[in-house]
Amino acid sequence: MEIVAMFQRYVKSRDDSEIMLLSLHELRAAHQQLGSRDTEGGYRLALLARIEEIENEKSRVRESHVRGWNYIVMLVIAVLAGLVVYFLTRSPS
Repeated sequence: MEIVAMFQRYVKSRDDSEIMLLSLHELRAAHQQLGSRDTEGGYRLALLARIEEIENEKSRVRESHVRGWNYIVMLVIAVLAGLVVYFLTRSPS
């Protein structure tokens, strides 16, 4: 329950240097171990907020990669469409 102690210290001091080092896996495991105990405690709310923050961060990274690939695909399609139009509309010599 060292993670719980870290979050209790965080709630008292607002120094997040300890909790920022924890992985999502460690945080979820601590949340599971706590079960239904102390669901309204400040440290528990901070734990859930940190889990949500990490998940949102990962989601943003994933979305940015998808958006980047969408731009690349659109560029390739535009170039291909331009080439098709060029070859279909040029006059035969």
